Amino acid sequence: MNSKKISSEQNDHWLSKAINFAHAHKFQEALTAIDQALVLNPICIESLINRALILESLNRLDDALDCINLVLKISPKLALALSVRAAILYEMGSYLDAINSYSLLIEERPNDTDALYNQGVIYAALKDFNNAKDNFSKVTLLNPNYHDAWLNLANTCHELKHYAEAIKIYDRLATEIPDNAQIYINRGNTLFQLKQFKDAANDYLRASQDGLINNFELGIAHHRMMLVCDWSDYDLFCNEMNKGVLENRNVAEPFGYQAIAKSERHLQLCAEIFCAERFPSNYTSHKKIHKQQGGTIRIGYLCGEFGYQATSILMTNIWELHDQNQFEIIGFDNAWSDKSKYRERIESSFSNLINIHKIDDVEAAKIIEDQGIDILVNLNGYFGRERQQVFAMRPAPIQVNFLGFPGTIGADYIDYILADSTVIPEESRKFYTEKVIYLPNCYQPNDSKRIASERHCTKSEFDLPEDQFIFCCFSNNYKISPFIFNLWMKILGSTPNSLIWLLQDSEMAAENLRKEAARAGINPSRLHFAQRLPLAEHLSRHKLADLFLDTLPYTAHTTASDALWMNLPLLTLTGTTFPGRVATSLLKNLNLPELITETAEDYVNTAIEFAQNRVKLLEIKNKLSSNLNTGSLFNAEQFTKNLEHAYRVIFERHQNGLPPDHINICH
Repeated sequence: MNSKKISSEQNDHWLSKAINFAHAHKFQEALTAIDQALVLNPICIESLINRALILESLNRLDDALDCINLVLKISPKLALALSVRAAILYEMGSYLDAINSYSLLIEERPNDTDALYNQGVIYAALKDFNNAKDNFSKVTLLNPNYHDAWLNLANTCHELKHYAEAIKIYDRLATEIPDNAQIYINRGNTLFQLKQFKDAANDYLRASQDGLINNFELGIAHHRMMLVCDWSDYDLFCNEMNKGVLENRNVAEPFGYQAIAKSERHLQLCAEIFCAERFPSNYTSHKKIHKQQGGTIRIGYLCGEFGYQATSILMTNIWELHDQNQFEIIGFDNAWSDKSKYRERIESSFSNLINIHKIDDVEAAKIIEDQGIDILVNLNGYFGRERQQVFAMRPAPIQVNFLGFPGTIGADYIDYILADSTVIPEESRKFYTEKVIYLPNCYQPNDSKRIASERHCTKSEFDLPEDQFIFCCFSNNYKISPFIFNLWMKILGSTPNSLIWLLQDSEMAAENLRKEAARAGINPSRLHFAQRLPLAEHLSRHKLADLFLDTLPYTAHTTASDALWMNLPLLTLTGTTFPGRVATSLLKNLNLPELITETAEDYVNTAIEFAQNRVKLLEIKNKLSSNLNTGSLFNAEQFTKNLEHAYRVIFERHQNGLPPDHINICH
């Protein structure tokens, strides 16, 4: 018998065994078998390709790449080898090399839908959504039944803000594959951007009914309903989320849950569940600071709202006041310039403002690490245009949760949270994964340069009557809970010559609130709605109101500061969580205990008393006016000094090899 034939048969035998082992996920045995095959035929392309795939499954990516490169030396244009090489490079994080490998494959096979699709996925990972869209569009033209390509095409349209086009594709997919829950979640996200909150909520509920109830969509759906003040089955939703959190289920995302939760323990569990699922730790060791004593400390602020948004409205003056001799301030921008006045101030206040919006998480973390950041401040948490995954890679030795998300992030890679003794009392520290840095006054910074419009506002231009007491609440609609709205209706019921002036985020929200008022026996016409205005004009119209009624369980934050800054008294009911105690902290720091209540009954009675006793209201306004000048709340210079003191303390602890601990910053 011919020896070459025997060798070939033995090679096929070992190759077959290797493939069978691989199919059974016995990859080490598969590697042993494929190596036996290659001993018999070292340049067998089929064996080499399978060896590369086995090494990839064993996560030996460098070896897998070497193996597939050997195949391409033998056959440089082999489509399967180019495809395998691209997949390995993608797993290694070498996205550009993977794209180039797919490009070579597509040159050989321009109608290869899988290659076009996979390359599109990598473009999307790089946030190059225009090229991603081109790829997915080509795939759908070549194969109109390629549903994953259609879904990704819709997703890229969403990222490019081509919302109408995205909705059209999602609608098509919902018809063709109605049992795919992910379609409804993605369409819900796009409807949310279009402010079609009710429809967005319906899509999330549909997704949960289709069995994707482990992806936080129940809580997201309810938050979308809260945005339009749709309180259908409100208690049932809250009970299910509370129960699910205690059972360690993925039922609520942390930001939306803050608007309904009354338990700090529930909020902590929710954050920890969400973090573990979406943003688990992704680092191998803590970064070390290697600095000479007395050198400048490099502070990095990562934020997706460097512009005309609440977080930056509060922080801009602080960035301007940082001591440039002791601190180098670097911003990591996860968005884009909105060309606002605040953006201009922000850009001039940072030593460097680096845009990471279109950079993947790994590269963004590398940029931060290369900048030598000592303390990285997370100004988003689970709110807004966050980049929580970057923090999971721990690109800085000290990482701090501050301002944007009023609660624990539930991550072991966030060392500290900046707070005060009101928002996080000492007995509540156990509900925070982070160590607490207590600032001496209020944790909330403020911009002492806020300027109201000089235009004289009149009640008539806002359709407000001249002779009625005007309660107001300019908080976002999702903060209006059935509980607090019921108290407002009691207040209106006891003060016939009054109305309440609310911010209108959507006509649907306004209509739902009017219906709720009617159910409570209050004429819906006593609810007036304010459209959003630029900040200077919005501040000016506060002068037309008499008393700001706060929300609960999530109180006013920046909105409360706006009102107080404009000398509008704000009545709050102290809550049981961080977001429910912020307004109380603000009022304490203005020495206005008269505006802080502890029970629903006191809240209602105090509001009624102010409406019926104009002398008492004037007294509290005069006290507020006086305390604005003498109190600490709007003293940006003092706040910055306290913040910098905190930074120095935690920096020195780390330099001295001490672990994070609770810290109380003295005046």
